[in-house]
Amino acid sequence: MPAEITTGHRKAWFFMNTCRRINSEWLFFKQPLSDTTTTLSPTPPAQNDSRFYPVNLPHDWLIANSADHYENSEGWYQKTISSDILPFDASSDDDWLIYFEGVYMECTIFVNGMQAGEWKYGYSSFEVRLTPFLKAGENTILVHVRYQSPNSRWYSGAGIYRSVWLKKVPAVHIASDGIAAETHLIENGKWSLCMHTTFEKEGIQQSATDFFASKNNNPSASLSLSFCVQTLDGTVILSEILENTPVTLTNIKPWDISEPNLYKIVCTLSENGTAIQTETITTGFRTTRFDTNEGFFLNDAHIKLKGVCQHHDLGALGSAVNRSAIKRQLLILKSMGVNAVRTTHNMPAAMLLELADEMGILIVDEAFDMWEMSKTTYDYARFFKEWSARDVKSWICRDRNHPCVILWSIGNEIYDTHATEHGQEITRYLKEQVLLHDPYGHAAVTIGSNFMQGENARKCADILKIAGYNYAERLYNKQHADHPDWVIYGSETSSTVQSRGIYHFPLAKSLLTDDDGQFSSLGNSTVNWGAKNQQFCAVSDLHMPFSLGQFLWSGFDYIGEPTPYQSRNSFFGQIDTAGFPKDAYYFYQSVWTDAKTNPMIHILPYWDFNPGQMINVRVYTNAPKAALFFNDTLIGEKKLAHTQENNIIADWSLPYKKGVLTAIAYDESGNEIARDTKHSFGDASSLRLSADRLEVPANGEELIFVTIDALDADGYPVDNANNRVHVTVEGEGLLAGLDNGDSTDYEPYKGDCRCLFSGKLLAIIAPTLNAGTITVTASSDGLKDAILTLNTVACKNRDSDDLHIMTITRDPLADAVSNATDIPVRSITLSCEDSCILTANKPSTIISAVTHPANAAAQPLDWKVTNAEGVVVPYATLERIDDTHMRILAFADGSFFVRCSVTNGRGCTVLYSMLEFKAEQIGTMNLDPYSFTVGSLYTYAEGEVANGNSHGAATGSEGTISITYGPFDFGTFGTDTVTIPIFETESQPVNLTFIEGKTKSKPGTILCTGRYDKKMIWDQYQEETFKLPKRLRGITTFTIQVTDRKLHIGGLTFHKSEKAWTTLAASDIDRIYGDAFCRADDAITGIGNNVTIEYADMDFGNETSVVIEITGRSPIAKNTIHVRTSNGIKEALNIAEFTYSEDYTTKCFPVNVLSGSQTVTLLFLPGSSFDLKSIRFLKKDN
Repeated sequence: MPAEITTGHRKAWFFMNTCRRINSEWLFFKQPLSDTTTTLSPTPPAQNDSRFYPVNLPHDWLIANSADHYENSEGWYQKTISSDILPFDASSDDDWLIYFEGVYMECTIFVNGMQAGEWKYGYSSFEVRLTPFLKAGENTILVHVRYQSPNSRWYSGAGIYRSVWLKKVPAVHIASDGIAAETHLIENGKWSLCMHTTFEKEGIQQSATDFFASKNNNPSASLSLSFCVQTLDGTVILSEILENTPVTLTNIKPWDISEPNLYKIVCTLSENGTAIQTETITTGFRTTRFDTNEGFFLNDAHIKLKGVCQHHDLGALGSAVNRSAIKRQLLILKSMGVNAVRTTHNMPAAMLLELADEMGILIVDEAFDMWEMSKTTYDYARFFKEWSARDVKSWICRDRNHPCVILWSIGNEIYDTHATEHGQEITRYLKEQVLLHDPYGHAAVTIGSNFMQGENARKCADILKIAGYNYAERLYNKQHADHPDWVIYGSETSSTVQSRGIYHFPLAKSLLTDDDGQFSSLGNSTVNWGAKNQQFCAVSDLHMPFSLGQFLWSGFDYIGEPTPYQSRNSFFGQIDTAGFPKDAYYFYQSVWTDAKTNPMIHILPYWDFNPGQMINVRVYTNAPKAALFFNDTLIGEKKLAHTQENNIIADWSLPYKKGVLTAIAYDESGNEIARDTKHSFGDASSLRLSADRLEVPANGEELIFVTIDALDADGYPVDNANNRVHVTVEGEGLLAGLDNGDSTDYEPYKGDCRCLFSGKLLAIIAPTLNAGTITVTASSDGLKDAILTLNTVACKNRDSDDLHIMTITRDPLADAVSNATDIPVRSITLSCEDSCILTANKPSTIISAVTHPANAAAQPLDWKVTNAEGVVVPYATLERIDDTHMRILAFADGSFFVRCSVTNGRGCTVLYSMLEFKAEQIGTMNLDPYSFTVGSLYTYAEGEVANGNSHGAATGSEGTISITYGPFDFGTFGTDTVTIPIFETESQPVNLTFIEGKTKSKPGTILCTGRYDKKMIWDQYQEETFKLPKRLRGITTFTIQVTDRKLHIGGLTFHKSEKAWTTLAASDIDRIYGDAFCRADDAITGIGNNVTIEYADMDFGNETSVVIEITGRSPIAKNTIHVRTSNGIKEALNIAEFTYSEDYTTKCFPVNVLSGSQTVTLLFLPGSSFDLKSIRFLKKDN
C-alpha cells in the first residue's frame, strides 16, 4: 500500500505557490578529485572560502579546459538566498523545495552546512526538500559535484549544467512532475481527457484519488482539485474538470509534426474554495500506433521515422543547456528533413522536449547507456541497482505529458541483455517501472540493441515487442519473419564518417583513415560496423515497410568518442559541432524532403585543385533530374530515383581547371526548380560576418550565432580557407565561444581566436541584460576586417531573478593561441614538368609544389609515394632537388601518387595535395613478405571490403570475403609463420582461412584455418601469430578469408626464418645428387656412395664455431659425413662420425663454419649407408 498523506495544522495555508528559477549569483570553485569515496559525505568548505568565484547557471566547468576535457575534479557550488526570495517562517507549514534539472554527475546538497540530499545520475532531474534545514534570514545552499573519469563513452561535461528552481508549496501539495494527462480519441476533433495527480507531503507521495478517498485525512480540511484546458493564448476550452474523471473535449486540433497544436492544462489545488497552488502543463492531443507490418502511425497517418541520434553537448558551450542553441540545432535538423530525434543515450534537457513539442519533432526518449554491467570504470553501473527506480520515476513523470515523446528507450547497447539471462530480469523490471509511472500508455517501451543476432538479446526484445536495431539491417527481414509480433526499427544506422569540406580522392576507393586525420566528405569513408555508404543507409529502410524508420548516427558531431582517430570530437554527424552542414546533410535532405515543396540541389566538392587532376563531382538533389554544366557547357544530365541505391546521386568525373560548376535540378516537366554553383577561388582577401538574427532580447540567455567566412578578391567564398581569426565583441554582448567544426582541432572553445576550418568559423554571442548595440569585429593578418552590428532590446514582464548574464570562463590556453601570428598554408598546387606517365624510356620527371597563399609561413614540405589510400608503396622513389621540387623515378609498373603535405605548426599533417602517376613497360615488383604489409595494400578482394582503421582492410558482415596480398617473394627457404593485427568488434571467436597462390583466375590452395579469440579492445588492433602447415616459398600470393564476420585486418608480417638456426627437414634440402638415395617427404633414406646434399643461403652471422645436430639412422657401425661450408671464396671442412643406431637418433658434432652467408654441404663417401631426417645448427652457448 502506498504511504498516505494526512493534513495537519497550518498557520499560513492561504498562499499561492512560488516557483522561481535561481540560476544567477552562485559561487563556484573546483579542485583536484579528493580521495573521498562515493560512500562518504564530502566535507563542505567554509562559506567564505577564498577560492569561490561568481558563476551563473547552467554551468559546465570542463568545457573551458581544452587541455583536458575529462579532468578528474570536484566542484563546489554555493548560493546564499536572501529572505526576500526565501522568506522562511518556522511557524508555517509551508514547504520549500529545490529542483535540479540536471547535475553531472554525483552530487551532494547541503543546506546551512547540513546534508539535505544526494543524487547519483547526471541526466535525471531531482528535488531536495529544504524545509527541515532552513532558518530565518539568509540560507546557504551548497552543492558538491564529483567528476571521476572515465564515466562515459563521450563528453559529458561536469557541474550544474541545467537550471535550478526554488519552490514554495503548501504542506500538502501537487508533487513536482505529479500531473499526468490521459487522452483518448473519440472521433475527429473530439477527445476524452482524464487527469491524474500525485500529492506530496514532507517527501511522501500519494495519488490524489487515494488521498481524497482516505479516511485518515482531517475531515475539517476541505481540499479540492480542478483542471482547466486552455489554448496557449489563454482561451478556456473547458474548466472545472475533476481528478480522475473523464471529460469530453470538442474542436480539439491534434498535435502533429506538420501542425504541432499545443494546449495548456491548469491544475488548481484549493482549500475551502481558495486556490493555494496552481501548476500548468503544456501538452497535445495525438494518437500513436505501432504496426508490426506497416510501421508507425501518428493520428492514423503513416509516417516513416527520418531520425537522428543526438548527444547533449552544444559544441563550444559544452553541456551547459541553452534554449537558443538547442533550437538552432533542431531547426537545422528539420531543414534536413528530420522528423524524429533519439536522445542518446540519456534523458534530455526538459527544454529540448518543450522545443520538440513546439516544432513538431518526434522523440525517442532514452534513459541509460548501461545497467549493472559497466562500460567505463566510473559510470552509472555503480549505482544502477540502488538508484534506477528513482531515476525512471524522475524520467517518466517529467516527460509523460510531452506529445513529442513516442517511445521510452530503457537502454542502448546494454551488455546485460546479451551477456546473461539476468538481462531479461532487468528488462522486465525496467518495463514495469516505466509502466508504473506511465500506466496510460503515453509512449511505448523499447530498447536499442547492437546484438540482436544473440539469443539473450532477442529474449529481451521479446519482452518489449518494440525492438531497436543498431547497425543490423541485414537481420530485419529474417527476424520480422521469425517474430511477426515485433515492431522493428533502426535505433542506430549509418555511422558513416565525414569531415566538412575535406575530400579524399578517388571516390572509388574506400578511405577511412588518412594522413590529415580527417574523413572524406565524398561519401567514401565508412566504418566496418556501419552502413557501407549513405545510399545503402537511406534506401534499405525504405524497402522494409514494416520498419518504423531509422535514426542516423548521428545528427551533429559531438565532443568525445573520436572513432577511429584519437582526436577531440566525433566525425559521425551530418552537421559539425559548430552547426555547419556537411555534404552528407544535403544527401539526406535530397532523400528526406519533397522537391514539390522544398526543391534543393547541392554540388560537391569545392572547386580548387591541381590543374588536370581528375575530380569526382557529385550532385545531390530531391528532383527527378539533374544536369551539370562547366562554364555554361553541359557536361551531362542524369535521371534519379531516390528509392534506388545506385540511382540517388548524380556522379561525374572531370579534370580540374579554373571556372564555374553549375548544377540545375528539373521537375518531371523539365522545368528548372533549383540550382547550385561552385566557383574557383583565389586566396582570401577579406572576412565576412553573417548572423542568424540581428536582434535579441537583453536577457543574458538568447544567443546570436555569427558565421565568419573568407572571401577572395572577387567576392567568392574561399572554401578551404584556414586563416587565424581574432574576434572582439564590444557593447552589450559577450563572446560565449568559438567553434570551427574541426574535430582534430584542440584549440580553446573559450577564447577569442581560432582558425577557419574549410572556410568557416562560428562565433557565439551572448547579450548582457542591457538594451543597446553589440559590435562584433573579425580580423586576420593580411585580410580586410569584417564588422557586424547587432541589437539587444529590453525584456518585458520578466522576473528579474530569471535574468542573468551567461558565465564565460576563459580557457587557460586561450592567451597562447591568441598570440599566434603565422599565416597557415591553405593549399598546395602540384604539377610535373611534362607527362605523368612514366615509361622504361623515360622513368622519371620533376614535380613542382606551390603553396598558397604566397605569404604563408615558411615550413618544410613532406613528400612520399603512395597508393590511392595513402599507403607508402615501393614502386618509385623521390629525390629532393630543392624545397619545392622533387624528381620521381619509377621502379615498377602501376599507378601511384605523389603526396606533398604540411603541418602548419601542429606537429602532424593537416593538409596534403596529390598528383597521380602511371608507370608502364618498366616491369613488375614483388613485395617483401618480411616487412609489414598494410592491410589496405591488398592486390584484390572478393566480397565486401572497405578501408579499415589505420589503413587496415575491413570486411563486411555477410558472405565469404577473401583478401589477397602479394605476390610476395618468400625466397627459396620461405616461412611458415605470419602475424596479423586484428580488430574484431564483437568479442567473439572468428575463424580465418589461409590460402596460398590465389589469383583472380585461380582458386589457390587452402593451407589451414586459424582461430582468433581475444576480448575486443575498442578501436585497437591486437596481434595474433599463426603457424602454417608448410613453408611458403618462392613467388606466390597469400589470402585471408573470413565468412559472415566483421573485422579489421591491420596488415600482415611474415616471420623471416633464420635458416642457419632452423631445423631443416628433408623437404628443405636445396640440392641432392649422387649414386644412391631415396627422397621421401620426411627423410632421405638409403644414402650411399658419393651423395652430396646442399643447403644454400645459410647465414651464421659472426659465428664461426657451432654445433651441427644431425637426426638420422646408421645401419652400419659408422658413417663418416664430411660437413663443408663455402662462400665461394673460402671453405671450411669438418667431419662428423655418426655411429650405429637402430632407430632415428639425434647426435651433435662441433664444426667450424664461415661467418656470413654460405652454402653447407653434407658429403657421404663410398661405403656410406645412412637415413637422414633433419639437421640443425646450434650456437655453442645453447
